[in-house]
Amino acid sequence: MRTLFWSYGQKVMTETCRGFSSVYHSLDAILAYLKNGEFAQMPEVQKLLAIFSDNYPERSGLDSDVLHSHPFIVFEGLDGAGKTTNVKKLTEFLQGQTVSTPPNCMLPLRDHFNQQPAALKRAYYGLGNYIAGRHVETLLNSHAVIMDRFWHSTAAYAIAEEVKTGCLQLPQEGDPLYRWPSDLVKPDLVLFLELDESARSSRHRCRNTTNTEEEQQLLWDNLYRESTIGAYRRIAGVPLIAINASMNESKVFEQVQQAIQQLLTC
Repeated sequence: MRTLFWSYGQKVMTETCRGFSSVYHSLDAILAYLKNGEFAQMPEVQKLLAIFSDNYPERSGLDSDVLHSHPFIVFEGLDGAGKTTNVKKLTEFLQGQTVSTPPNCMLPLRDHFNQQPAALKRAYYGLGNYIAGRHVETLLNSHAVIMDRFWHSTAAYAIAEEVKTGCLQLPQEGDPLYRWPSDLVKPDLVLFLELDESARSSRHRCRNTTNTEEEQQLLWDNLYRESTIGAYRRIAGVPLIAINASMNESKVFEQVQQAIQQLLTC
């Protein structure tokens, strides 16, 4: 039985995870792949590891479940759902800080890794999550942190890609594949923006910023799109609230405000 690495050297995945080799559940697993895998000698991989070393300070005795003084909220959803707009609005509303992933230090390598095989591409994005996550931990003592995409996106797109290319079934809810990494800071809340596909695709076309291979697949490949949404919804370990993003901007943000009320009163 083929298994995934939950952490380096520790095989704990079940048979239902067979084939999902581009979903990483620990920093050790990502680093082991980059340092020891078939692309270890690639110059861009060496640059990526150097960037990680320069931008990932050692943690001072904290773990990913440590309590913090301010809320950590992540917006998720397909391209064109309105994440960027609502991240900006909520950051202003809470007088918080916005953190993005991949972080700026990794952006010069993004185009290169987007063209690589799935396992290498997802290792790049996974490493970005850990660098961004460490930055989040330092900010939470003084500010609310709002993020546009995090581990949900990295895992959901990886799973959908393997469902499509590997002729695999999307694992059922509760499968270990969907478990949040134990060594990655957890959001207090994930807000998943839902939007009818015709409206989403229209928004995306008008938005004009990027048109990556993933974005193109979302437009024309129903299996890929539905598998991505299904994986998003099955991620376990952090609370997720769906937001109806089909309304006008003010109505959508009213839903966002209502969703975070419990966090603000704790």
